[in-house]
Amino acid sequence: MNSQVESIFDSNISSSKSYLTASIDGKTIYFAVQKENAKYLIHEVYDAFVVASIPLALQTGRNIVVNGSISESLFYNLKNEVIPILLMTNKDYRNFEISAQELYSESINSENAIGLAFSCGIDSFCSLEINKDSPTNFQITHFLNFYAGATHNKVEHENKLGNVKNLASLLGIDIIEVDSNITDLITMSHSQIHSVRNMAPALAIQKLLGKFYYSSAYHYKDCGVFQGGTSAHLDPIILAKMGTETMKVYSIGSRFSRVEKTEVVSCNKYSYDFLDVCVDTDYQVQRKESDPMNCGVCWKCNRTLLTLEILGKEKLYERVFNLDKYYFQRDNYIKSIINDESSLSQEVLELAKENKFSPIEDLEYDKLTLINWKIKATISKYRKKVFQRLNRNKLIAVASTRRRK
Repeated sequence: MNSQVESIFDSNISSSKSYLTASIDGKTIYFAVQKENAKYLIHEVYDAFVVASIPLALQTGRNIVVNGSISESLFYNLKNEVIPILLMTNKDYRNFEISAQELYSESINSENAIGLAFSCGIDSFCSLEINKDSPTNFQITHFLNFYAGATHNKVEHENKLGNVKNLASLLGIDIIEVDSNITDLITMSHSQIHSVRNMAPALAIQKLLGKFYYSSAYHYKDCGVFQGGTSAHLDPIILAKMGTETMKVYSIGSRFSRVEKTEVVSCNKYSYDFLDVCVDTDYQVQRKESDPMNCGVCWKCNRTLLTLEILGKEKLYERVFNLDKYYFQRDNYIKSIINDESSLSQEVLELAKENKFSPIEDLEYDKLTLINWKIKATISKYRKKVFQRLNRNKLIAVASTRRRK
């Protein structure tokens, strides 16, 4: 079976926005921008809609048939690199083909702007900080903010977007918002495929962008092609392959661990008033203007604040976190991550060990749990290397077998 991508056109669904729409299996999928930014929507190619269709194709195995044009370099890399790599990360993913009536090999005139996908989180704030000393042709000119699945509803999204707009205004950086209903098409969890799905809105505004920056989630040592990985583990591998003749894509920040990123961000004075890591939807929907930006108690607030506290910098963020709530339940959070084998949790525990962080050392864990933590904190970096080596040997063996066939 095939998924048909066709009928790209403008639509006037709203008087305040301009819509780029296409039909995917009979569903009208759109990308929308403010009226004044309509000139940035790209009609010549179906790139954005093809990429938006990838998660569905991975789940169903249905071929993507484009009744129109797709950028030639994107088509080549999706077919020969990106899709095969994604298939290696999940045994439940199904293979599929992409075809198009025409391959578009020319560069399309654009403003050649440099856009950073920006949410005011640790990853994007770190990208902003490390970009400060970049050459002129790599300096960020625009913040990009997408409604593409990171938040659970429009109210939560708009509340968070207001924070980004305020910072953009303060810094004098233009912001481009892209609204989309691709969540009607994608049922896969956002965390599993967010790097891919966030490429779609960027590809919809290629007439603006010469370069698109996407902040990595993981350190290089934790990235790779392995079963059970998410698209975020592939950022440095596949994102650059999802650019076009018009727009180059850069995955940035993977040279830092999350702990190191947090330390980098803590040197940015604007983060003290605008950092937003909270994932508590109820809090964000109900939050009043006088409330802190972050709840202080969700898992992401806890991880960020614990890292900042170990670094001795959490009090710098008293305007954007409820620190009293955090301190009240901090020990419970620490207990919850002691046996968490994820690289992000292990980074925090290793930082605590290096800094002899007393709230962890003073907790009265049973002897077995304490020994278990110390062992894991010591050998976690070696376990990852062994795991990656095994996967690399497996991939080499598979490739060798395919060549013999």
